[in-house]
Amino acid sequence: MRNNHSTLILSLITVGLAFFVFKCSSPTMTAGTVTQSGNGRVAGVLVTTTGAPASGTQVKLFPSDFNPVINGAIVPVETTDTNGHYAFDGIKTGSYNVVAIQPDQKVQAATFGINVVSGDTFIVPPDTMRITGSIKIVLPTTVDTVNGYFFIPGTTIFSLINDHIGTAILDSVPAGVNLSIYYAVKGNSTQPQLVRDSVEVTSGGIMNIEYIGWIFSKKLILNTTASGAGVVGNVTDFPVLVRLTSANFKFTEAKQDGADLRFTKADGSPLPFEIETWDGANSAAAVWVKIDTVFGNDSTHFINMFWGNSNATSASNSAAVFGTAQGFQGVWHLADNAASSLVKDATGKNDGAMKAGANEIQTFTASVTGTAGRAMHFPGGANKSWIDLGANRAYINNASEITISLWLNAETDTFASKEVFCFSKGGSLTANNPESRISLAIAYNQFILKTHLRDSDAGTIITTLSTFVPKQWYYCVGVLRVPQDSLYFYVDGTLWDAQKVSFNTSATDVSNSTSSSIGANDLGLDDWFVGNVDEARLEVFARSADWIKLSYENQKANDAVIVFR
Repeated sequence: MRNNHSTLILSLITVGLAFFVFKCSSPTMTAGTVTQSGNGRVAGVLVTTTGAPASGTQVKLFPSDFNPVINGAIVPVETTDTNGHYAFDGIKTGSYNVVAIQPDQKVQAATFGINVVSGDTFIVPPDTMRITGSIKIVLPTTVDTVNGYFFIPGTTIFSLINDHIGTAILDSVPAGVNLSIYYAVKGNSTQPQLVRDSVEVTSGGIMNIEYIGWIFSKKLILNTTASGAGVVGNVTDFPVLVRLTSANFKFTEAKQDGADLRFTKADGSPLPFEIETWDGANSAAAVWVKIDTVFGNDSTHFINMFWGNSNATSASNSAAVFGTAQGFQGVWHLADNAASSLVKDATGKNDGAMKAGANEIQTFTASVTGTAGRAMHFPGGANKSWIDLGANRAYINNASEITISLWLNAETDTFASKEVFCFSKGGSLTANNPESRISLAIAYNQFILKTHLRDSDAGTIITTLSTFVPKQWYYCVGVLRVPQDSLYFYVDGTLWDAQKVSFNTSATDVSNSTSSSIGANDLGLDDWFVGNVDEARLEVFARSADWIKLSYENQKANDAVIVFR
């Protein structure tokens, strides 16, 4: 659907649609007849999917504005010869569509936008006969159920709404053609309204059309080739970050809070999403969209984004994006307002509490500029602030795989060890109670990934001095595979190191005084971090190298994944 237009939305009352809004950049529809009194020519060739000539195929030439419900005009029909060739002679100047049909085999081919000029021959590019697809349109309650219908101009494809309940079906649609779908009302003089353009069905597939009444849309291509994220393998159930700015989105076209935002897969099926932040005044938003599969080494896969419906209510749902069934046990975007004293967990399970060290004052500066949306600032020093994630670690008890990750931006490179992100489980601080921890820390220019058994480090991976630069964002990920006794450390999407470790998964006391935290050690009593933290996550899946690289390439400031079209 085109989103740059300067058109006037027609009065929908006249077509009985209430708030059933369409974009009105449609051409004037006139019931055209192909008059074979000109001297233009249209010629082409058709083949089968095996490359053989599609002989004996019926080919029709329609005016591009042909309406199959109200136009009874007879159009020229030809049949391909033994070589699959066809030609129409004596065609007057105008715009046409060629539709080829083999009804007995349920295959078609179509070419739209053929511009015939008097005295010239238009050579239609060779086309392949393919199995057709279907388009299913979800109907709003305000549609005219008596006289309303959908159709594809320049074809015989239409669907009367009174034949359906809840949805309208456009059947036998040519595959692989860039189509436009229109809505009209029989007996009404108002011009047909564009419902959706840039629609393409696949052979044997069903394209779902949701969100009719949303005026604007864009395609968001997911580029994982070498020119994009450079990810080879497929990644499933992945939350993609979509950053909206004035460069790719016109915020005045959407509701003030983004409540009319929607996303679908390429086939039109809705996708769950979460609006992390929406700042229309400054043209900035961060939105997370759950993608079933992000295909590796691909630049053709896309999702659709819709907006522009003043009657829409918000469909943002963080728990649907970061579901526990997909391994997420805590996702803290750290975009919260410090006045609330709460740090929201997108999974809906484990909100954190903003705290201060003993006898200190809580002085968070929340919602500073991050890399993946907004972030949180930890002042350290005399203002020893941290986030208490609670003592109950039941959801990682006996976990065989754990992944912890965050974006980190430290203000200095001179301080001693500061644990930035720490998860503890089991036991208490006595000799007879086992306790294990996994944490990300920073010390003297170095990133550190540690596992602990009691008070001793069971496994530690340390980066080199050359890695760390103050006041620069880094993406740090630790992956623990308990069955293999393996610990992996990634920095900025690249595996830094791996080693054998030990980790206690059998602890049963999972509700004790040993807390987990962001910005300090597990009790929040020392090791206060100074700097910014963004997008902290705890997961009970061991995320793959492709997942981690895709996360980095998508969430870094110059996103390499999303391409707006």
